[in-house]
Amino acid sequence: IVNLDFEVKMATTSVKISDCDDEAVSRLEGVTEKEMIEENTSQLEPTSTHAAEVPGSPALKGSVKFTQIMERKKSSYFESLLPDTYKMHEIRFAVVLGNLLSFNTGFLNGCCLSGLVSFQGTKVSVAGFTGAYTNSALALTRLDMPTFGFLVAMIFSMMAGSGIAGLMTPQATAFHVQPTYGPTFLIGGIFLLIASIMAAYEVGGNYLFCFVAAANGTQNGVTSLFSANLIRTTHLTGTTTDIGLFLGQLIRGNKQNLWKLCVLSSLAATFWLGGIVAYEVAYYLTLRSLLISMVLHFCIGIITIMFLVCELHVSIPAAIFGNWAWDNVLDSLADHLASSTEGGRNLSKTELLESQRLRIFFDDIANDVEEIDANALFEELDKRGIKISRKDAKILVKTGDTDGDGKLDKEEFVRMAKQVTQDRS
Repeated sequence: IVNLDFEVKMATTSVKISDCDDEAVSRLEGVTEKEMIEENTSQLEPTSTHAAEVPGSPALKGSVKFTQIMERKKSSYFESLLPDTYKMHEIRFAVVLGNLLSFNTGFLNGCCLSGLVSFQGTKVSVAGFTGAYTNSALALTRLDMPTFGFLVAMIFSMMAGSGIAGLMTPQATAFHVQPTYGPTFLIGGIFLLIASIMAAYEVGGNYLFCFVAAANGTQNGVTSLFSANLIRTTHLTGTTTDIGLFLGQLIRGNKQNLWKLCVLSSLAATFWLGGIVAYEVAYYLTLRSLLISMVLHFCIGIITIMFLVCELHVSIPAAIFGNWAWDNVLDSLADHLASSTEGGRNLSKTELLESQRLRIFFDDIANDVEEIDANALFEELDKRGIKISRKDAKILVKTGDTDGDGKLDKEEFVRMAKQVTQDRS
């Protein structure tokens, strides 16, 4: 609207904008659109009605450069809605997977609340645990120890599932798929398999729900790690609060969280849809209903692993266990630093790979340039006796490249080396 308004002013007043040199362009990019328009309109000089249309005229060149600046500012505004280190294809992948997980949780919760998946007819929520805390407190005051013990077991099962996610991925980067996410989903699938067997063979009583809660804990842990607590797929209290919050901001003109509003709304809708499907499935399959959720959970784990295989071009075992090229490279790098650092032989691998040493090493291999590509990385590591294939060098660069330019800068190199070192330890 601002651009259109200014263009109308140009057309109706037949103005001339002085040609912008590079210094002026740089200066203009640092001001707001309102300031830019106020500054330029105050200095406009009326000319003949055709001045702005003459090819090569200062008016035309100035208009083109002004439009280019404005377009760059528009683009940078939309890009600023997400941090520069976020990779859009990973975000899309995660949002799709998050909706599948939300549907699966809605389905699980619907089945467990139906009373048809337990031979005892028990109805219990396996998604939200606010009620479990309250009901366990009430059971304790009534000295109803069986109910108290069951609800406490449910709470700790959920906590144990999310704890497994934390153990698998101690250091996570927001909106970057980690190699341990797929295996964590598979562990959740194993929990659901155990719950399905317990339900089908009518063993374990109500404690089958503890394994369902643990499965939900693993998936909610992964989605929380990936999205910096934005995507949570097992309960909707925080999601509902955020939807209302972002709607209120949107009404007042703040669109910065619009993308979050869209994501959270889709999660709420798919959770709700899962509950609808659960009603029909539980009615027909009864004790075998959990098998559907188990299969979907395993599929999500496999899809995540295959995403890493396709994205990083690593083998399936490497994608499952996260032990691709960095393991060997970091071991060799630690040995190199140990031999070139005074007292290095007495330092641990973590101490050798601390940030400052890594930055010095990067400056050494980058030869005073700010970024290094895969070919240069391969050649420089090879010179220092750190053996790596060209394919692995490309994998390393692609793994650590957070801005998508196909190169590693110093901070990307340090961040990835330290993260992988912490993961392996």
